[in-house]
Amino acid sequence: MLDIQNKATHLLITLKGDVSLPVLKESINEVMDLNATLDVNVIWDFSNCILLIGQMEFYEIVDLIQQKRPAHARRSKMAIVASSGITQALISFWKNVAESLPYSIGIFMAVEEAEKWLE
Repeated sequence: MLDIQNKATHLLITLKGDVSLPVLKESINEVMDLNATLDVNVIWDFSNCILLIGQMEFYEIVDLIQQKRPAHARRSKMAIVASSGITQALISFWKNVAESLPYSIGIFMAVEEAEKWLE
């Protein structure tokens, strides 16, 4: 399940339940189709889900973001919240794969930490 909250300074995107590659791709497409996502920082909250994504599939996610992100977008930061060890390890791997994306990526244990980083 995907929940998108438009906060004053960022978007908070929360995923819940089992998240496979097709589910994550659909979520990314939905979020990136919103005009609001082009110029604001985002927090992706994976703390209430189980990632069912293999390491090699993270390359597909980076490719999707690069294809969907217009050149005029001005986002500078993406925060990712992952509270479990396995999810954090997968997200850390994705962060390394995503070095080519044109914004900073931070990984956090709680949404509050991520919000402070975005300030």
